[in-house]
Amino acid sequence: MTIGTETLYYRGDDVDLEATLYLDDAVGGGLAGVLLFPEALGPGPNVYDRARRLAEAGYAALVCDLHGGVVHSFTNSGAGAMGMPDFARYDAAADRASWNAMMALFADTIG
Repeated sequence: MTIGTETLYYRGDDVDLEATLYLDDAVGGGLAGVLLFPEALGPGPNVYDRARRLAEAGYAALVCDLHGGVVHSFTNSGAGAMGMPDFARYDAAADRASWNAMMALFADTIG
């Protein structure tokens, strides 16, 4: 068994996003899929490890991008020092757009 990864780039409501897909290279399409969401500071080793283990168990695992590289005040205590008020960086519409774009990408990728 070889677990492959692929970085997928996509766009949702003018936000550039990327995700990492984990699959067993020997398995074809039609897999059950799992979306993995990052910790508050973004995807870390735990999320990627879990994705690899899910792929080893026969699932397609997609590590999702929620923020598109945006620094949110709730994930970066220094956002205020960047000239942004603590409440100003979170954008619920962008998060919804990210979610919709991830779901469409996932459906297109593993159908």
